[in-house]
Amino acid sequence: MGSAKFQARHFFKLISISLLLVVLAAIVISFVTRSKKQVKVPQISKEIEERKIDKKEKTELIEFEGEKVNFLGKADRHYIGEDSLYHLEGNVEITFFDRTEGEDILLRGEEIIHDQQWTHFWLKGRATIEFKDLTIESSILEYDAEKAIFWSDEGVQFSSRTLNGAAQKSRYILEERKVVLDRDVHLELKLSQEMGQPLEIDTEHFEYFVGKGQGQAEGSVELTHGESRASAGIIKFALSASREQIKTLFLKEEVKISLQDEFRETEPFSDQEAFALYGNRCEIKAEEIFIKGFINLPQIQRLEASGGCSFRFLSDSGSFTQIEGEQLEFVLSQIGRLKELSVREDVRIAEEDKGKGHQRFVDGHTLQIQGDINILNVEGKDTQKARIRSRDSEIAAQHIRLFLKNNNLEAKEDTRVVIYPRKTSQQAIGFFSKETHVFITADDMRYSEENKRFVFSGKVKLWQTKETVTAQELHMDVDRGSVSAHGGIQSVLPYRPKGKQEEEKISIKAGGMEYDAEKNLIHYLDKVELKTESIILKAQTLLIALEQEGGEMASIVAQKDVVVLQGRYEGRGEEARFDLKDEVITVVGNPILIDEDKGKTEGSKLTFYMADGRIVIENKDRERSETVIKS
Repeated sequence: MGSAKFQARHFFKLISISLLLVVLAAIVISFVTRSKKQVKVPQISKEIEERKIDKKEKTELIEFEGEKVNFLGKADRHYIGEDSLYHLEGNVEITFFDRTEGEDILLRGEEIIHDQQWTHFWLKGRATIEFKDLTIESSILEYDAEKAIFWSDEGVQFSSRTLNGAAQKSRYILEERKVVLDRDVHLELKLSQEMGQPLEIDTEHFEYFVGKGQGQAEGSVELTHGESRASAGIIKFALSASREQIKTLFLKEEVKISLQDEFRETEPFSDQEAFALYGNRCEIKAEEIFIKGFINLPQIQRLEASGGCSFRFLSDSGSFTQIEGEQLEFVLSQIGRLKELSVREDVRIAEEDKGKGHQRFVDGHTLQIQGDINILNVEGKDTQKARIRSRDSEIAAQHIRLFLKNNNLEAKEDTRVVIYPRKTSQQAIGFFSKETHVFITADDMRYSEENKRFVFSGKVKLWQTKETVTAQELHMDVDRGSVSAHGGIQSVLPYRPKGKQEEEKISIKAGGMEYDAEKNLIHYLDKVELKTESIILKAQTLLIALEQEGGEMASIVAQKDVVVLQGRYEGRGEEARFDLKDEVITVVGNPILIDEDKGKTEGSKLTFYMADGRIVIENKDRERSETVIKS
């Protein structure tokens, strides 16, 4: 993924370098776009026309246009052959003079032949064309003046200060201003010193349209720079009006790019915690890649990829970040920083940090990074949710936002979270077991990386096997294991009475709930109501102590305005203790038992035996009198 320091100029480096093949086109263009007058062979003297096979030695030919020398030619011999063609032989040199200094064209060869109509020319025997620092060589070069075509089918080699190359066939069509190289095309670009090794380009077909500044290579195009590789079925490009910059580049058909050590010495891609883009290696795959550059800068402005896109950034240690999708688009600033990244259809990001043992996966229908504010947005569609999965948890929602600078996270609309068993931690999540999954659903969720804290809101449900908590808002501290909830609390907790094989359930309603992990204590408050199959317990607060091993409920204490309802009986007091094993509730603090039919009875202790329905009232002031009621 990326941040404000995502240096995409490095990513673009190999691609832009590969386009140096345009240098070849530009140099060849400068040669072949001379006028017909500049490329025609000089006039042979009348003496040659009159005598066939009569060889003249050490000939020098000069053609004037007005007072200006148009060309200068020399050869060891010249004659008209039995083929009725005009021959120049032995160290033949013809120089076509241009009005611009340094633009002259030099033809060399062991033999140059032309017909009587000056329409067809052959350069033979180490045929060479020199222009500026460009040299083109072949055993035979031909020029058809009527069709306005230069060509050779005998193999061509060319070289300059920055470029070497070869092809089996070449031609230039003057009317279309088009240069074409065919069969076993090989280009070797001598790059700047800082780039070290040359860039090599191999293809079966290369062509360039001079006037349009457009060209393409077809047929298993291969690019090589050191250990870096790139391949595609077709590469198309267009130059800016000045011909000094790449305007667009298009790669098609099983595009594969492998960048190795292209930017090891550059600054890191990212200084944020989330989704580092490692710089040692980058593996790219797509069916098509389109690149648009800035008009006046050798810098990418936009990159679009489609069809099974995969961008994999790797380090020497094996750490990697991989971005996948059917459509992918980078938008960059003029200094190479990420402005926007968008990925569409079957989006997936996989990240693994070998050093930290960290893994994370992001899935969704669409994904977008806003580079200026460092936010990753993941969107779901229909049943395909946005999803983030790590070693500890999985988060799914219709909309997920990840803040790349601090790794905070927001999830909205139908949020679902799974917290995996915490085998590497001694601390469980809340009062749930750390041995099995914990599940949470809510409308929305926020997560703070600094505080390691989840906040769920809107129809929150938290459960693990049989334990369940629902609320309007729920806070969860991952490191401490504490949980707090507010608004419409409903809990379902299992317990097993003494002598019974099957578990029973306690349902609890309250306005709020807190779990203290250090004390292993659940605190319900604000109009608490506890229900079992046979009894209802109400109070202002309810405290549940959990066993250290297994997390089962050890005891329950209700306080303030306690009310116990069993059948037609109602007990009241200031405190009640619920013995879960024996299924006994004891009410103290001026307890009162109210019978709907017989009125109320006061005592010092009121006990409800849930197993057999007995109610016992004790009174210390009456010599420990005891009243037993069978409900």
